[in-house]
Amino acid sequence: MEFPDRSDVDHLIDPQPLPEFARVRYEPESVSLDDPVGAARAELDALDVDDLDDGATVAVGVGSRGIHRIDDVARAVVDDFPESATVVDDEALAFEDGEARFEDA
Repeated sequence: MEFPDRSDVDHLIDPQPLPEFARVRYEPESVSLDDPVGAARAELDALDVDDLDDGATVAVGVGSRGIHRIDDVARAVVDDFPESATVVDDEALAFEDGEARFEDA
């Protein structure tokens, strides 16, 4: 494939000015929990899973950016999911060196 010389196409498009930029500092409020595992369990207990249809699938998503003890929190959610639920594959969530990660099952 051959490309034209820049001088052959520069005149086809008007120069575009760059937008103005400004330095911005964003420091959102950070909430710290004394017991993140307990807080996760409390939120899990508040879920209304009784309204789910029999055989319904529930995914547990985990995002770790800035969450202290994310491995403990994720394990507590998987382990403490309501007893009426059937856990299909909790081995997909593996813990190694204090880090939670997913493995191919």
